[in-house]
Amino acid sequence: METTALTRSSDEETLVRARPVAMSVSGRIVAARLSLEPVPAAAISAVRAILPSSTQLGASSALARAAELAALAVEGAILVRGEEILSQPALAERFAALTDAAATLAEHPDGFEARVHLVEKADELATAIRSAARSLAILGRNVRSRILEQVARANALLATAAASEAREELSDRGMPPFLAIRELAGLLGMSLASTSDGATALCARGGGELLAGRRAARLEIVGLGDGERAEILVQQRDCGSSERMSRPVGGAIGALLELQGSDLPNWSADLERFATALRDGANEAHAHARARDLDGYGAGDLFCGDVAADLTVAVAGARGVSAGRGPDAPEASARALAELGERRLSCLHGATIREFIHGLSSRPGIRRAAALQAMSPGGEVSDPPKHRGRRG
Repeated sequence: METTALTRSSDEETLVRARPVAMSVSGRIVAARLSLEPVPAAAISAVRAILPSSTQLGASSALARAAELAALAVEGAILVRGEEILSQPALAERFAALTDAAATLAEHPDGFEARVHLVEKADELATAIRSAARSLAILGRNVRSRILEQVARANALLATAAASEAREELSDRGMPPFLAIRELAGLLGMSLASTSDGATALCARGGGELLAGRRAARLEIVGLGDGERAEILVQQRDCGSSERMSRPVGGAIGALLELQGSDLPNWSADLERFATALRDGANEAHAHARARDLDGYGAGDLFCGDVAADLTVAVAGARGVSAGRGPDAPEASARALAELGERRLSCLHGATIREFIHGLSSRPGIRRAAALQAMSPGGEVSDPPKHRGRRG
């Protein structure tokens, strides 16, 4: 088969035209339900512009570009939501408000109003942490739901393409219908490859033949439960064999898989570390062996809750708040709590709580900036692989 590479100018022109659309989609602030379109418009635009007039080599390049744009759009929407959850002013500002309240109590260790203020700030911080933990859990469930939806859509498109008549073939060499490929290109990283009999097969970027003539594979998602790293199997309907896709899978599905298996679990784990450091550090300061509440009784914990989603204030009221540790150190407990944000903690890998909150809140934004930076036009197009597929 004769192949002609895309000219660099046409490839870049299409990308320049489609890239702002993808960035616009990626920058939208979406609700927790993530009501994204099934296929990002940028992906469709990119493939419509290039694919019909391209040969196999140019088509493979167009497929790769469309998958890249679709991944950027899906990633962007979810990363924006993650940034909203973790970088909300509530976490950093409410922690600062708690330590400020503790500093005020240290200056007025006998004050009742200072104790009331500290309990209020502790409750506001615990509420913000619970909200963030629960929002991340909702986001994770929505991402898993989106993966199932997109895999089902890809299977429907593969089946439709295999059953369609050849009136919309990309060329006279038996390539699958254009409309199905155009949408599939946004869902999954793909390439075109020549089979041993000279036909053209559509192959998954992560491995496995998806479509050859009227023979279509079926995708199956495995490992999609909580704490699992989901993977995709490419199952051949006629012989029952299956092949596990390697990462990166590419496209919208690949972006969702990376978010589900890496980003979201890491954000949740970091939030748990923050909540644990706060709870244990505050309780160590407040419930010291010599600490006494306003009525002279031994002080108890300031926070309770085994996980971030259950963190709450443990003291019954303002009179249960400890300021000092006896007549020689009437402000010691409050002072220790006020300085909690400056202590370097082994549970936070040597960071202070203030530093850790800043790092936690910036993770989604850094990830989104890196994705946009990686979306650069140009580059040489490599030759498509030879595919040793079965005879169609």
